[in-house]
Amino acid sequence: MQSHAPRRDHAESSTPPPPPVMMTSSHTAANAATTSPAREKLAAVLSRNCLGTRWTVTDPATNAGHHSYGKRRCAVDYEANRFANRPRAMHVDLDNCAGPPRKLRSRAPEYSPRLHGFCLDFFGRARLASVRNFQIVDANEDLVPGDEEARCLLLFGRWSSDEFHLDVKAPFSLVDAFAIAVSSFATKIATI
Repeated sequence: MQSHAPRRDHAESSTPPPPPVMMTSSHTAANAATTSPAREKLAAVLSRNCLGTRWTVTDPATNAGHHSYGKRRCAVDYEANRFANRPRAMHVDLDNCAGPPRKLRSRAPEYSPRLHGFCLDFFGRARLASVRNFQIVDANEDLVPGDEEARCLLLFGRWSSDEFHLDVKAPFSLVDAFAIAVSSFATKIATI
């Protein structure tokens, strides 16, 4: 018989629960959310274009003006892949870090003739294959074989049917990393 530690609710904890991230799919939804009283408690706003290929993470707007957004934190661009002949690829422009903005990209998998598919090492952090699995690396640095894990800034991998692992390093904030991971779940008209 196993004993379990008592469950602690956020009310008992000394740290408050993290603020939610709002996801919007159009300017209309973003504008409706701007006037909401809950808007003041948001950590970030995640919005997308009509095709779902460009996602933008912004700070919550300080005013309730029409189509108002706060400062941009990062943007995620998914490459179009209408024929589904290659793995999903993305580019990330990270503005919310000390220093100049950073250009990042997803690490490209390699084709395995033995498995007849694309493979990418997730360093034991993903058990199942998924179109949502990705790793973000610096776009300006070449990866040296054997050094991939050290260069990986963000890793998102499927662990089980309903669990994913999200590993984050600087310069990402937890909010930005979570928003990028959430963008991978949405349907994209121009990508597969």
